Amino acid sequence: MGNGISRTLEIMHGFAALRPPINSLCGIALFVTALFVVARPIGFSMARNQAGEMPTVAAGIIVLGGGLGTFLQYPKLDASSLPYSRVGKAVQMAKAYPEATILYTGRESSPGPIPVFQRAGIAHQRILWEDRSSNTAENATFSAALVHPQPMQRWILVTDDWHMARAEACFRQAGFNVTPAPVKRLGSATSWTRYQEALGRFAYAVLGLCSR
Repeated sequence: MGNGISRTLEIMHGFAALRPPINSLCGIALFVTALFVVARPIGFSMARNQAGEMPTVAAGIIVLGGGLGTFLQYPKLDASSLPYSRVGKAVQMAKAYPEATILYTGRESSPGPIPVFQRAGIAHQRILWEDRSSNTAENATFSAALVHPQPMQRWILVTDDWHMARAEACFRQAGFNVTPAPVKRLGSATSWTRYQEALGRFAYAVLGLCSR
């Protein structure tokens, strides 16, 4: 079953990576609209652009992988200087919650996220890296296997605003009590990015992944 799901997700991702021809944009727009109509009742909201009410105490801060390459390419770059990135937002949250664990989830090139957080002043012992996952469902499942979240624990979830609805659903299904801390990047997400995310939500809904 796991292999079948992974393969289906790969196919859906490959389909999403094919930019549609210009003369089919009207058809694509109708298709995306249909995806939202189908996916919403199954458990996905149209967007999760607003941050939740921040807890007084947080067990940890979960940051979904993405955008780390800039910090690896420029080793002297301090993530705290780029709050409009996932890593920068996570650093901001880490400084607001000095006792919280920072859980970075997603495969990355060596040396990975730990040195990036250290450069921003986050102690090594606070940082965990879940380095096996390659999609949102795996981010949640593998993270839960790593930290074994408890119902009373509060976790702050950091990802892009356009991705938050699916990420929040996945992590809640995996057992995390999450508070969204969405990243609003400079400039809005492109219509193509939102189209790909719509496909992702639809695929997850059809496959029964992260559906609550």
